[in-house]
Amino acid sequence: MPEEPLFQSVLHPEVQIRINGREMSDQNRRDLISLSVDQTTQIPSMFTLELAGMREDGTVLPWIERRSSWHHHDSPLAIGDEVEIWLRYANTPSVAPLIQGEITGFEPEFVWNRTPSLLIRGYDRRHRLQRAKQIRTFLNQTDSTIATQIATEAGLAANVTDTKIEHEYVLQANQTDLEFLQERAKQIHYEMLVEHRTLIFRPVANAAPATVKLVWPSHLSEFYPRLSVMRQVDQVLVKGWDIQQKTSVVGQATSSATKMGGTKTGKDLGNRFATAVECQTDRAVTTSAAAAQVAAATYNRLALTLIEAEGVCQGNPAVRAGAVIEIAGVGEHFSGLYYVTTATHRCHAQTGYQTHFTVQRNAL
Repeated sequence: MPEEPLFQSVLHPEVQIRINGREMSDQNRRDLISLSVDQTTQIPSMFTLELAGMREDGTVLPWIERRSSWHHHDSPLAIGDEVEIWLRYANTPSVAPLIQGEITGFEPEFVWNRTPSLLIRGYDRRHRLQRAKQIRTFLNQTDSTIATQIATEAGLAANVTDTKIEHEYVLQANQTDLEFLQERAKQIHYEMLVEHRTLIFRPVANAAPATVKLVWPSHLSEFYPRLSVMRQVDQVLVKGWDIQQKTSVVGQATSSATKMGGTKTGKDLGNRFATAVECQTDRAVTTSAAAAQVAAATYNRLALTLIEAEGVCQGNPAVRAGAVIEIAGVGEHFSGLYYVTTATHRCHAQTGYQTHFTVQRNAL
């Protein structure tokens, strides 16, 4: 097991872990071998805590099978316990937890030639939305009111941005609540996150200011961008049918809502080729407003695939899924603002703290 707690150095930041609102003691922190937090905008974010599975007195799996030394009145860790994890460096502003989630599983490992270990795994509260599939309908509701209803059913508060357009009929077709809401969010270029006990349903936040600037090679150790116009289009058309009026409805989009500080879009770069029009006829849109909303969402989603990249930096808790970061020092084409789609924070007693991330950008 590690000789020192996993915290407080250049590579090993301060690690703060709370279980059910109580701090982990230094003695128990010495059992901590590694931790990871995997953040994503698409599925529940996950955390793992790897702990030494045997104490010096020979006790096996003290974390879950007997009272540990958290506090004299605490019970062993259990499924459903709340876990909050912070990683931060000394003399830096306090930040929000990397994750606030719930324990969903224990994975001990017993090998004859090394000390047993215990992996504690859990997810943010989006996992509550994928426990069962449902068939039901929502009548005369906006997507934002549907999101609020589903959040309430899962025991969560809701922080939603009004989607404005009311739908006469929406079917949840044998889907989990998570699958259903992600489908609705994708159709209107929204994202769904959970912070603590609050479900957030908002437009994809690629127009937000940068939370941190990463410069290669001082802050950014690896960066692998890919620029491609293969999925870029000049126009998106969405066609539907108004059953009551018995007329066709059409929505179109020809530009992005933001260029993220760039000037040349995929549409501009692809002008040497034939005009590309994305035409969608399989969307359940019955009004011109709904068709226009879906068209704009599709255009913005495709535009964000112009530049996609993976990167690795010294551990930085400001690099989070759903945030915008600035990349610098990688040439004029690839320096600029990027929207973070995934961020994996790994901290190990021997190798230190690193952040791996994937990002997108819609203009040069």
